[in-house]
Amino acid sequence: MFTASGWPERLRVRLPRPFWRVTALWVGWVGLLLLFQAAAWLRLDVVGPDTSYGWTVEHSMDTPRSGIGLAHVRWDSYHYLRLARFGYHRAEDAAYYPLYPVLMRGVALGLMQPLMPWAEPIRQYAAAGLAISIVASLAATWAMHALARAVLPSDDDALRATAYLLIFPTALFLLQVYTEALYLALAIPALTLIVQRRWWAAGGLAALAAITRATGVLLAGAFAVYWYLDWRAGRRPPWHALGAPALPGLAWSAHRAFLRLSDLDQTAAFAGYGRALFNPDGPRELAHQLGQMLTDPMGAVQIGLDLALPALVLWACWRIRHLAPGLAFYGAAVVILPLVTGTLVSLNRYALAAAPAFLGLALAGRDPLFDRLWTLGSVLVLALYTVAFAHGYWVG
Repeated sequence: MFTASGWPERLRVRLPRPFWRVTALWVGWVGLLLLFQAAAWLRLDVVGPDTSYGWTVEHSMDTPRSGIGLAHVRWDSYHYLRLARFGYHRAEDAAYYPLYPVLMRGVALGLMQPLMPWAEPIRQYAAAGLAISIVASLAATWAMHALARAVLPSDDDALRATAYLLIFPTALFLLQVYTEALYLALAIPALTLIVQRRWWAAGGLAALAAITRATGVLLAGAFAVYWYLDWRAGRRPPWHALGAPALPGLAWSAHRAFLRLSDLDQTAAFAGYGRALFNPDGPRELAHQLGQMLTDPMGAVQIGLDLALPALVLWACWRIRHLAPGLAFYGAAVVILPLVTGTLVSLNRYALAAAPAFLGLALAGRDPLFDRLWTLGSVLVLALYTVAFAHGYWVG
């Protein structure tokens, strides 16, 4: 038996209606964003270097690559391509985490080489990275809806939170050769499982997130908050589950140990990018970047958004501090940790990883005026970032 839409009736019964709505939302989003990025490349000829951060000038002089996969390779993408092809060898490689390039290598060798035998290896690996990001973005979309349904009162709220994730200004990175989609596909389900007190499953996903992005370690903070709340309420989690919150830290430590065995220093690699916890030179660097806003029009836009988007995330996390304190803690920590390293660079992109913020935005979006204004503003900045990224400008 088939339904009027052509789907097997038994399959339609198994999968609830929100699943189809969220999947349809994702399909439309992928198609529109990929088409827009391609149109931005074909229609516009952006000339001149990017002066937004000063150091971006020398890195934005070359003509960006185009074609299958390579049209989505910019900036940090090249580090992941090199890691996927050659492994950890250069000192700066230690600043990047291994799970995404490992998956890229597997997909490139197992799928893209047979499908694209005519293509050069860099194009095969780029296509592999893009394929992983596209698939992971679907998983992240489903996960965002599941997290929102676990925390927020209604399915309308959950769908709004999911839509806000997909139209967030830096959501374009979910469809590039970057780690954002894979990280969210791991971190958001981990947060959902923490809320549901499924400690070991959450710990396993958090461990994978911790070797995808540094902020994966902060998922242990969400564990800690919910453990504390349960103990205070008289609910005693089983002692054996105490090991689950340690898994992301163990995975992160194992990666650092591997780097040391390879004569690579992750701390030094981060310092090479101007990042160090409680960096003594941080205040001076922040002052310099803020001054760039006053002297360069590109810097005024880019750095202004690097400040505005994390501030928005902190406000949204503050809104859910009573409803979901562990999630609010994690979301705030995701943007505060990079800030204390002493630079504003990429804070707008890092804000995307603070998935709980979309719960707070969804609650604010119950007001139709906020919903319309935020949707319009977010989509416009997303379009601006997509055009700039397509032409090799720094956006995060």
